Amino acid sequence: MRPAGMTDQTPSCEAGQAPAAKQKTRRSSGGRPGGHTGLTPREIQVWKLLAEGYSNTAIAERLVMHRKSVENYAHLIFQKLGVGQDEGTNPRTKAALMYHRIDPAASVFTALLEAASELRDARLRLRQAEEAYAAAQRELEEYISAADEADLNASVKA
Repeated sequence: MRPAGMTDQTPSCEAGQAPAAKQKTRRSSGGRPGGHTGLTPREIQVWKLLAEGYSNTAIAERLVMHRKSVENYAHLIFQKLGVGQDEGTNPRTKAALMYHRIDPAASVFTALLEAASELRDARLRLRQAEEAYAAAQRELEEYISAADEADLNASVKA
């Protein structure tokens, strides 16, 4: 469930196409995890949660994005990993198996990427909470001011 006022941090895209902003940040070197090229940090986050068995809806909630965005990321991940849906096989299962075969250094890198993303998301939620608190405080001050004015008017009439 998305907190009130929170928007999707990840632009959605047509199936099979990467968002324009992400196209510029693709890795051209060996890439991580496990030497897979072209996976963005967000795709790695989605891949990890897919590998842990989370549903698209659960991934969307954890990463604060739309379920459709998760579906698009999953499609891109499957394409990049080369795990199409052959007869009798499931690309999600193949991708999960590939994720669990990654090297330890890639696991550390993935954990760092996830921590950085979680920190960014926490900062966004904190900023939203601070704004909500400030709005509530202003509303309370207005209410108190109006109540004080009403008390003053009542005492003048009495």
